[in-house]
Amino acid sequence: GYDMIAKIVDDFGPKLGKDPKIAPLVAGLSAEHRMRDRQLIVDQICELTGGPCFYIGRSMLSSHQGLGITEDHFKQAGALMLETLDKFKIGEPERSELMGVIGKLQADIVEKPKPATSAGSPKE
Repeated sequence: GYDMIAKIVDDFGPKLGKDPKIAPLVAGLSAEHRMRDRQLIVDQICELTGGPCFYIGRSMLSSHQGLGITEDHFKQAGALMLETLDKFKIGEPERSELMGVIGKLQADIVEKPKPATSAGSPKE
């Protein structure tokens, strides 16, 4: 339910800010911005898992664009989420459902690597 989603987000969010791999991505956010993000994340998870909430935030693509989030960052965040789910003893099928809906967002959160360019090939 909503209250458990809020507890999960409240536990998970600070883990992101303390993780050495992920912390640089969220370091510049003000307390107000963090609180707004927290509520948006609660509402989004609630909506994605069939709850009565309605997510009013930006798309995952636009809100994560330019942050340089890699697949490794995404995997690390997933590991932190699993720690939180363990802490609250979230079992199946809820665990798989939540990780599944989060996994579907990966393509819009993780930045595509830019193709390598050949630097200064000699002209003949």
